[in-house]
Amino acid sequence: MNHDDALKLFQILATVKVQGPISRKNLATRLETGEGVMRRLLDRLEIDGLIIRKKRGVIFSQASELLLSDIQVKEIVIDLQGLAVDLFNTAILIVTGAIGLRYGLEQRDSAVRAGASGATTLVYKDSKLRIPSHPTHTPVKIGITRYFQGLFQLEEGSIILIGSGPSYVVGERGALAAAFTLLPDLKGSLE
Repeated sequence: MNHDDALKLFQILATVKVQGPISRKNLATRLETGEGVMRRLLDRLEIDGLIIRKKRGVIFSQASELLLSDIQVKEIVIDLQGLAVDLFNTAILIVTGAIGLRYGLEQRDSAVRAGASGATTLVYKDSKLRIPSHPTHTPVKIGITRYFQGLFQLEEGSIILIGSGPSYVVGERGALAAAFTLLPDLKGSLE
């Protein structure tokens, strides 16, 4: 399976995690893909034991719960004071298991390749959110840190990826693409 399909599988799992039972048609609409493509992707996830199809829609399996246990996804509406590059933003928290974060550039580039306007990477260190690409890892404004502390259960070393786009779907796709670069175990499970 190619990288784009693996990313779509991750989008499906993240959407099911956030929205609960959801129909194939609603998933296809939400992820802006055709129903035939969605059927093929759901078949793959079902064969791998990552979803269960019920009359009320697609639901998570126990394997998916375990696979995505350290990831939280939230659509956010906040003025990020220059941290985000478009109107609609989705934040993803990776609590543990992230590997390979350097400056956040690879995550931004992955989000852009997925069609988003960009992505912002923040690391929670010493009770403050910091931008990893800044030479001294300067903390962001305290109001933004407090906002995310209220949104997520931040732990030392947690990573927040904010995908930005002209719609929430595109922002979410960017955030998921950025997160995907830091989760080799998940990536390996889906490719």
